[in-house]
Amino acid sequence: MAANYLFLFLFSFLSFTLQAREKPPLDIWFLDVGQGDAAYLQLPSGKNALIDGGPGASEYDPFDAGKEVIIPFLESLGVEKIDFIVASHAHLDHIGGLIPVMERFQIGTVYDTGFEYPSYAYDAFLETIKNKKIKYAMISSGKKLDWDPSLKIEIIGPPEKLFIGGSDCNDNSLIMKVSYGKISFMFTGDAEKRAELSAANKYGDKLTSTILKVGHHGSETSSTTKFLTHVFPEVAIIECGRNNRFGHPHRSTVKRLEKFGARIYRTDTNGTIKVRTDGKKYWILK
Repeated sequence: MAANYLFLFLFSFLSFTLQAREKPPLDIWFLDVGQGDAAYLQLPSGKNALIDGGPGASEYDPFDAGKEVIIPFLESLGVEKIDFIVASHAHLDHIGGLIPVMERFQIGTVYDTGFEYPSYAYDAFLETIKNKKIKYAMISSGKKLDWDPSLKIEIIGPPEKLFIGGSDCNDNSLIMKVSYGKISFMFTGDAEKRAELSAANKYGDKLTSTILKVGHHGSETSSTTKFLTHVFPEVAIIECGRNNRFGHPHRSTVKRLEKFGARIYRTDTNGTIKVRTDGKKYWILK
């Protein structure tokens, strides 16, 4: 009888020890918001983050990703507070959907590059932050974000001295690397060639990441060879709309990604893509 009790005690102790050693996961959903970007992060600590919010409604298209995709999705998970929101840059297809999201949920901090882009969407975005009295922070290359003790979050771009001229709004996109143990994610907004080369010249192989959120929806002006040489992703995720009028992703971009051996997933063909990692391994769940 004593031996049985000892066995049960040892079994319970070992089970508890193994569970204690298991790290909580980092879950990232690359949401299918049509022709735009939106990624929701459920951090190991249980906090929530949102990188971009997809397109908002316009005079040309009534679709609002915030109202029609993101809010129902977050509500289905029981989310009531978004601790961190990142606006990669000021274009409608990235920040439009954030406006209704900020109106619906309690928000911790909103991060932005501070690049002033004259548009009604960006004006409405800033006005919502002001009216809701949300904490607002501008960030650029070299900064680190303390979101979770298990994560290392580094801001790669834009440079502190913002790009002027050309595709300046895209090139001033926030480029961010999120690392959990051995697994890392590179978020690039709509960064194009100039921004990618700047990041590659400054950071080199520090850019190496397991999973790349492909820049500018797979445009031919992004995912340059030099950038990919340093990032060298195992997985490339392209967020773009079905039969979009821009022809994203471009065939040359897809070929470059394939040349580097990246497995490609696309929201236009795969729908919402979930990635789970425990810091050692990762799983792609479609």
